[in-house]
Amino acid sequence: WSLLASVMLKRKLDHGGGLFDSSPGGGLLDSSFGSAAGATWTLRVDFDGDDSREVHLHREACRSAFLTLLQDTDRFGGSRTVTLDPAWRSFFEPLMRILYIPEAVDFFVEQLLVSHARTIGQALAVSHCAIYLDLDAPFFAAFYAAVRSRRRRWSAFIDDDRFELPRAWRQLPLGHALRWLHALCPSAHAARSNLAAYLAAEPGLSESMMHDGARDEEVASGAAEPDDEEA
Repeated sequence: WSLLASVMLKRKLDHGGGLFDSSPGGGLLDSSFGSAAGATWTLRVDFDGDDSREVHLHREACRSAFLTLLQDTDRFGGSRTVTLDPAWRSFFEPLMRILYIPEAVDFFVEQLLVSHARTIGQALAVSHCAIYLDLDAPFFAAFYAAVRSRRRRWSAFIDDDRFELPRAWRQLPLGHALRWLHALCPSAHAARSNLAAYLAAEPGLSESMMHDGARDEEVASGAAEPDDEEA
């Protein structure tokens, strides 16, 4: 798909088109995302009282169980307003757009990381937002594959025994924390050190639970060696 998309994209751009445009032919990856026409519900997104936005959502957004639950929440005295971390402001809409074109998830993830995640810390913010929005398994498969390919680009010390992940990593759910560790593939010493820091931040989590989760993650993700992308 990536090769076909690249060829089609080049042709589109050569003729003055774009990825997303309102011309009669539309953009290569255009969808109904953000359009009021045919919208099933409207979500108000607030960033701690700053720069509130309205996002029109359609049936495609039902790939997220979380967003689906918000669809009829006002019937029960609830609200269709969500408050997000201000650090997510620039990429929450690109993440929701991915729900509309699942067959292009690899392309969207690449564009997302190129535009909004040039460091491990920024990529961690993207993963926190994606978890909150309840993006599906194909997104996270593509996301962690992209993380793996960028491991040395993001940190020259990734193979150093003293490598330490940012605090935001310790705030991830266990399964995602382990997938991050698997994708980055630090040294054994650094992995143990970071896992100890994770355990210290989660006093209710036992070491045996961590080992069980690691085994499950190894089975789910495979045990392939890192496939680093050249810088």
